[in-house]
Amino acid sequence: MTELYVFPPSPRAFKVMAFANYLGIEPTLHMLDLIKGEQKSPQYAALNPNMRMPTLKDGDYVLWESNAILQYLAAKRPQTGLLPAATGQPIDSDYLAIAAQSSEFFRKNSAALQ
Repeated sequence: MTELYVFPPSPRAFKVMAFANYLGIEPTLHMLDLIKGEQKSPQYAALNPNMRMPTLKDGDYVLWESNAILQYLAAKRPQTGLLPAATGQPIDSDYLAIAAQSSEFFRKNSAALQ
């Protein structure tokens, strides 16, 4: 069962929810209220030690970082062709590290790139 922990007003959460919907994946949604600090609860911190969202849980597999989640979801639907040679298997950790680094680079440098 695929689960998403999200704060819907967040663009990062919204893009993950929209992409899952586009792919026909119907995850169980767990709404986190960041204003109330629900992401800092011991239960959520055990799932995601960064205490940020969104977080995906698919069985025992847990993944955070919205771009990595998008890639994981695309890999679950290889017939869409959204990932080259999508295998449907969890994405290699080196690939995820590169995706996370590029996401962080663009977040930090978005103003300079405009």
